[in-house]
Amino acid sequence: MTATDIRERLTIAMQERRLVRFHRRFEDGWVRGYVVGVGPAFLMLCEVNDHIHYNGFGCYRLADVKNLEPAPYPEFVEAALEKRGEAFPETPAVALNSIGDILATAGRLFPVVTVHAEAAKPGVCYIGAIVSVEGGVVWMQDIDPGAV
Repeated sequence: MTATDIRERLTIAMQERRLVRFHRRFEDGWVRGYVVGVGPAFLMLCEVNDHIHYNGFGCYRLADVKNLEPAPYPEFVEAALEKRGEAFPETPAVALNSIGDILATAGRLFPVVTVHAEAAKPGVCYIGAIVSVEGGVVWMQDIDPGAV
């Protein structure tokens, strides 16, 4: 599947609010959710976890999307979410033009974000408040494992 095909399929899934899933090179298993934004190089997903709860928003590189397909049993997932009283969350206005734009806009919208630097440090994530994004460098007020 070409990059154009992936972008087109993600855009259709977003317009039709279809539950999708895909693999990424950094994760075992599937990433599942509703596409809520498609930018030049990134997409934003309203994630649905394996316990069938909305699980926040994630931004992913389009180039990392592999095996994109409709998620199985979408009617079941939607019925379970509805029975639990979970309303579709409002999509945040995160700019999907670049990683810098994503972090800058997410940092203004949310008090805490999680950043995975999988290529540089597999298995490591940074959790905290975005202080600034300058010249390709992200400055964060980290929260360490002791929640300090």
